Amino acid sequence: MNIRTERIGYLQDEGLKITAEIGNNSSRNIVPKFRLYQKQSFFAGGNRRVYTKNVLKEAGETISASTHQTVTKVLTIPNSVCPTILNCKVVHVEYRLKVYLDIPFAAKDPEVKLPVVILSADSEFGKMVPIWPPS
Repeated sequence: MNIRTERIGYLQDEGLKITAEIGNNSSRNIVPKFRLYQKQSFFAGGNRRVYTKNVLKEAGETISASTHQTVTKVLTIPNSVCPTILNCKVVHVEYRLKVYLDIPFAAKDPEVKLPVVILSADSEFGKMVPIWPPS
C-alpha cells in the first residue's frame, strides 16, 4: 500500500486529496478506509492528558481478491475544526490521516498514518490571524 497526498497543510473547508495504490494479494476482498482524527494534548505539572476524536471517516470501494487498484478519495476538512496548534507549552492540537485496509478476520489491519496541518480559512500567507477568542 502506497499513500500520497498533495501536501501536508490544508485550510478549513479545503479538499484533502488522497491517492492510494493498493495491491490485494490476499484471497479476500478488502475495503480501504480513510480517517482524519484530532489529537489534543494538555500539559500541566509534569503530566500529560491526551484525547483523540474522529473528524472524518469514509470508506472506499471494495477491492477484489488478487488485484491491484489505485483509489482516489477527497475528504473535505470541516470549517468547524480548530486549526493545528503546535507552538503552545500547555496545549497541542494535531491532526493525523489514517488510511487502513479493512480485511475480514485479520488480526491487525495494515495502516499508514500521515500528519496533516490545518490552517484557519481566514488566514492569508504572511498574515497572522488570532484563533482565540472565536468571533
